[in-house]
Amino acid sequence: PSVSRDSLNNLWVFFGTGRFLDTSDKTNSDQQTFYGIKDGCWSGLCTTTYILANLLNTTAVQVSTSTGSASQVSGSTAACGGASTCSYTTLVQTLRESQGWYIYLSNPTTPSERVLSSAVILGGVVLFTTFIPNSDICAMLGDSYVYALYYETGTAYNKPVIGDDGTYIYKSKSLGKGMPTTIGVGIGKETKGFIQTSTGTIVEVDTEAPDVKSRPVGWR
Repeated sequence: PSVSRDSLNNLWVFFGTGRFLDTSDKTNSDQQTFYGIKDGCWSGLCTTTYILANLLNTTAVQVSTSTGSASQVSGSTAACGGASTCSYTTLVQTLRESQGWYIYLSNPTTPSERVLSSAVILGGVVLFTTFIPNSDICAMLGDSYVYALYYETGTAYNKPVIGDDGTYIYKSKSLGKGMPTTIGVGIGKETKGFIQTSTGTIVEVDTEAPDVKSRPVGWR
């Protein structure tokens, strides 16, 4: 798991499910999930147990590129407080009334997408990689992906972090072939993510995490 605090001082725990340890995992099609949970017991003063019903499923939520629009968010009435579309502000407020969120990773007939490394939280964005093995038991390569989710909603941020298609903001995109590592982050005038796959290729991902910039803060 990876952890972070939000602007309201809630402690969040982020983790995904899945494994790739033996040959049976290459064809495993179990549904895998990524979670963002507000830990109300981080101080050790309670014994609350959370169940899936305490979290909001944001798998189907889409965020359009129309920044500031009252209908920027669609795909889930639960995430929009009962409405078919809503603003990003409404989405955040709805999630603040929940104990957290979860998304289902893609689950083709076989094999399923899974998380194999820890997430990185940067400027309110949860960055992590996933892997779909090749179903051929003798094949080495599979397909890897990178996700960029806003930590309070489990959806794309209201501005592109890893790009958009002109209509909707990406919450994930392909990294190509090979099993990916944890994301390494470089922060300067631009914010970049670096992932190495099992092929040896190093993939550079341009990101635009909010409120993360390198700049002078003072001089004499």
